[in-house]
Amino acid sequence: GDAMANVWWGNGTYGVNFALGMTPENDDTEAEEANTALNIGFGMPLAGMDFGFTYGMGCDECGGGAVGVNLRRAQSIWLFENILVDFDMGMEGDDAATDPATMGLGVDAYTTTTHDSGINSLFALGFNYNDTGVEGVDSGMGIEWNFAVESEMTDWATLRIGYSHGYDFANGGTDTDDTMTCGDGMDEWCGNQSGGLVVGLGFNYGSFNLDVDVSEGLFTNPVQHVTGYESISPTDATATLTYVW
Repeated sequence: GDAMANVWWGNGTYGVNFALGMTPENDDTEAEEANTALNIGFGMPLAGMDFGFTYGMGCDECGGGAVGVNLRRAQSIWLFENILVDFDMGMEGDDAATDPATMGLGVDAYTTTTHDSGINSLFALGFNYNDTGVEGVDSGMGIEWNFAVESEMTDWATLRIGYSHGYDFANGGTDTDDTMTCGDGMDEWCGNQSGGLVVGLGFNYGSFNLDVDVSEGLFTNPVQHVTGYESISPTDATATLTYVW
């Protein structure tokens, strides 16, 4: 729905996130009633790791809510320097047929490297499992990998190129495009990116920061999108403007 608030606070040791979303009633159908959703998150160092917990609730079909746990620590494994484990579980809603319980697990190893001339790179390889809870639909299980390069062209402009790809073993080797969430060094490339090729530009105007990301979907037929014959979805191109006090 519509994000009414998304507030983050941290003091260097503890971090808290609070988000409130509201969806208005749709007069065209009785099935879409007005809903309010609440999401909270908390993170802190714990036993030599970074620990994060999230909980979301709201809407008539969301049941008891959604729970997520993230653990990250420095761990030398083969080519990688860090490991991230994330687990999420969605509670069963009022109607198990339309809103079943879900579960997901991801284990990712990644490393970030700083090179000369203001260049940073990220390489990650991970295992993922997800159960949609839908009867007759097999659970997904496979691997995914991510590669990204970030280059500071000037002191006010940064170029980013990333690629992610996955392979689902459980469903006959179906290709999947998924990404991990690492939050270390290459923040712009580790979260909420669609699969495939992604190109981005970052601009720093003092207190203002502008980030533009363009995905592979827009490259397929750019003329159709530019001329308006095909719409541009949020997964095709996004622009984020941030002001830092």
